[in-house]
Amino acid sequence: MATFLVIFGLAAMRTFSATPIYEATAEILIDVDSPNPASLQEAVQMNRRALDYFQTQYRLLTSRSLVRQALEDSKLITEPAFAAGAQTEDAADEGDSAATSVAIRRFLAALTVTPIRNSRLVNVTFASPNPAIAQRGANAIVDAFIKQTADLRATATKDASSFLSQVLADQKKAVEASELELQKYRERGDAASLDDRQSGIVERMAKLNEAVTLATTDRIQKENIYKQVQAATSEDAKLAAVPAAKSNGTLQQLNEQIASLTQRKAELSQRIGPNHPDMLKVTEVLDLAKQRRSEEIAKILAAVASDYKAAVDLERAMSDALERDKAEALTLNRRGLDFGVLQRDAATNRQLYDTLLARSKQSDIAEQVKTTEVRTVDAAELPMVPSRPQHFKDLLYGFLLATVLALGLVFSIEAFDTRIKSPEDVTQRLKIACLGMVPLCDTGEFPNGRLLIDLKSPDNFMEAFRSLRTSVLFSSAERGGRSLLVSSTAPGEGKTLVSCNLAMALAMAGRRVLLVDADMRRPKVNHTFNCDLSPGLSNVLVGETQVESAIRPSGHDNLFLMTAGTLPPNPPELLGSSLFVETLQTITDQFDWVVIDSPPVRAVSDATVIAHLTTAVVFVVGSEMTAATSARSALDRLQATQGKVSGVVLNRVQLRRHGYYYGRYYNRADEKYYSGS
Repeated sequence: MATFLVIFGLAAMRTFSATPIYEATAEILIDVDSPNPASLQEAVQMNRRALDYFQTQYRLLTSRSLVRQALEDSKLITEPAFAAGAQTEDAADEGDSAATSVAIRRFLAALTVTPIRNSRLVNVTFASPNPAIAQRGANAIVDAFIKQTADLRATATKDASSFLSQVLADQKKAVEASELELQKYRERGDAASLDDRQSGIVERMAKLNEAVTLATTDRIQKENIYKQVQAATSEDAKLAAVPAAKSNGTLQQLNEQIASLTQRKAELSQRIGPNHPDMLKVTEVLDLAKQRRSEEIAKILAAVASDYKAAVDLERAMSDALERDKAEALTLNRRGLDFGVLQRDAATNRQLYDTLLARSKQSDIAEQVKTTEVRTVDAAELPMVPSRPQHFKDLLYGFLLATVLALGLVFSIEAFDTRIKSPEDVTQRLKIACLGMVPLCDTGEFPNGRLLIDLKSPDNFMEAFRSLRTSVLFSSAERGGRSLLVSSTAPGEGKTLVSCNLAMALAMAGRRVLLVDADMRRPKVNHTFNCDLSPGLSNVLVGETQVESAIRPSGHDNLFLMTAGTLPPNPPELLGSSLFVETLQTITDQFDWVVIDSPPVRAVSDATVIAHLTTAVVFVVGSEMTAATSARSALDRLQATQGKVSGVVLNRVQLRRHGYYYGRYYNRADEKYYSGS
């Protein structure tokens, strides 16, 4: 609640003490030339460039140079809102005077540029306690921005025009030089008839190529005949197959004559001798015929060789002519390539010059017309109502913030607070049943001056132990004498209070009850009932006193006491002795209930020594005193020694103060029911 009140109070104070601020807004349109993209990639690049362009424009709207220009053009720099106190501010920035630098910073602090989503519109807002200043500031920055954009475009156009003029002059020289070189080449190489000559060479080469082919074919045929004739001169059969010999009539007659004479000679050789005149005559004629045939063959061979040589010479001549034409064609091609390069260079220079000339004329026209992509859609109007503070909205935000922080603080404290505070904490964190709750009471509320129940005790205190008695009775199903150990995690949790009043509650129910103080380190039962410490339990365990002598009346019906006795140096050894087991068995047989008040578990081991000997263990936890981990550790120690833990008693509960935790278990209206009124 304190956190809520402080934060909400600060928010209210700030809201009602704040100076009213007026905001004037001018709306402008920032356009950009967008040519149609030729591909998806170009479209993506154009979108990216457009985004960069708009971000640049937004940044320019808040630039110092633009603000300086707006202040000077609108005379706002002389207004007290921008000039007052300049001498006390920081030194000048970027060469500005101190007054100008301060005015620029104050102007920028009041300026807001807000792009309108999915559009090219931008809201330029200026805030000031003076509505007239707010209007002038918004319009001044917009006017300065439009003027600056137009000036930048004009400057860029002028620079482009100057650049184009220089490039145009250089290009003109390049055109003249390339065209002059082309003309010289024409004059030097007779380039005018170059195409005709190339066409003639191509036709002549085609004819020569055909002639070379025919000559080569003829040469090959005659070469074959020549080789056949050479190979057949000594073989008549082969010679007869040669075409040149077949077509020679003289050779054919000689061959027939030789064949006839050879046959005649063979016939004569059978009748007459070789020296016979007829034989000699036939032989002479045959030799003469063979000689004439050899001469005819030599003539045929010479004719074939002559034809072959003529064919070879023709082929060589045709090939040489073709090679000369090829060389001339290559020369003409090289000259054509050089001429083409010069011709293309001249054409390219001329085309580039024409393009630059047209662009230069466009630039000259654009330089004379000042245009801009920025224009005012709505000028800023004089604001009539302050934009802030908005009292209702600010108070609502303050209320929400205070509520969130206050609740956050509460739940944070609750989350980090692991102390046991409610029966839910007992069941959820300790995993054990809660037998009951004992409210926190002051001794002044008890007529006996001690926190002991009687008929005049506070009703809720009395009813708490009645409820606890019922839980204890139902938690034990054994018949006959039953022993009950009462312990806690640490000192101060009220285990003695619980054990004493639980014993009294059992006695009020007609049970015969013995309350044993087993805390032989810090005994408190004797102080609670205002009786002597000795003789008591320790005296019985060391053999100084009989059990009957250590038991004394409490002053209340059915309730008897056994105090701690003389404080020994070794309580765990006494409690772990067989004599204690016998003593516990003896008093259990004599009483309906034996309630044992033991030391805390975390401090000493006395309770863990006794726990397994008793019928049940009642564990006391002080509300908002004990961490869950500590209580769980103590319970684990008791259960590790076979102690039968019946449940937990939540003591020192502040019912009225913490109704948040105990609303389910307690209502102040119930007290009338307890008291019977």
